Amino acid sequence: MKSILHDWDDDACVRLLVRCREAMNEGGRVVVVDIVIGPTSRPGPAALLDLNMLVKHPGREHDLADFDRIFASAGLRRARTTALNGPYHAIEAVPV
Repeated sequence: MKSILHDWDDDACVRLLVRCREAMNEGGRVVVVDIVIGPTSRPGPAALLDLNMLVKHPGREHDLADFDRIFASAGLRRARTTALNGPYHAIEAVPV
């Protein structure tokens, strides 16, 4: 799913990911393509996008620790993270 989780609050993100986990076949994974906020010492453009999300939507941008927490609540764990163009990353999660 691309640019989906940042639109929703954490509870809604967990519900979406739980449904993905329930639909997975054995060996399946979910791939989230989204913006990842960097460290506060180097926030980059993701921080400005996060500010935009705070004004317009119930969601927000996440850092990797946020994704780990949301995945864990959905019975998933982050297996791999791949940097893409700009602030986007592909984050693969597998069932725990």
